[in-house]
Amino acid sequence: MPRREHSSRMDLRLQRLGPACGLAATVSWLALFLTAMALDPTWPVGGAWLSDLGVRQAAWAFNTACFLAGVLILPYAAAIPLLLPKGRLTWLGTFCFTAAGVFLIGVGVFNEHFSPAHGVVSLGFFASLLLGWTALVYPLHRTPAFAGLGGLLTVGALAVVIVSLVLFNAYAVEAIVVLDAVFWGLITAGVFLLRTSAPSATPNSPHTA
Repeated sequence: MPRREHSSRMDLRLQRLGPACGLAATVSWLALFLTAMALDPTWPVGGAWLSDLGVRQAAWAFNTACFLAGVLILPYAAAIPLLLPKGRLTWLGTFCFTAAGVFLIGVGVFNEHFSPAHGVVSLGFFASLLLGWTALVYPLHRTPAFAGLGGLLTVGALAVVIVSLVLFNAYAVEAIVVLDAVFWGLITAGVFLLRTSAPSATPNSPHTA
């Protein structure tokens, strides 16, 4: 098999695997997070850090949620250059979301008993997430998969963060940002998965962004 044809087939597989893993990351995190909440009804929503769940009676559920979601984010991040117009912003977004996945794995491994490591990986995750969103606004706007609405979706996600910072306490802001990321991931991964599963799907053309 010619090298170029083999590479094209590998790209197609990653185009489909990446969004599938992104969808699995968000669904699994949400399911395990809700499990942790159900098993720990005294944990105060909006009155404590999410990571507090990682050192309480349902620690296994929360820590597994973070570790598993972080692992699944990595192939989704790797697929970004194949799903979006190529360019510096797309590569910056890819780097940021790869870092976010690694940091989220760290949150699952280094719970609050591991200080200051837990603080470093937690801040790293949120910083990488927000920078990744910012970098991908224009590439997502340009991709035909969202019919021009991908950038608006991501600007909306960033706006939710800004508004929550103004209106709520730090505990609530953390929860809102994470749920914001979950729903952003559900929508983007779902749209990309539907697009790449279509019979006419082909690797992304090498536009610049």
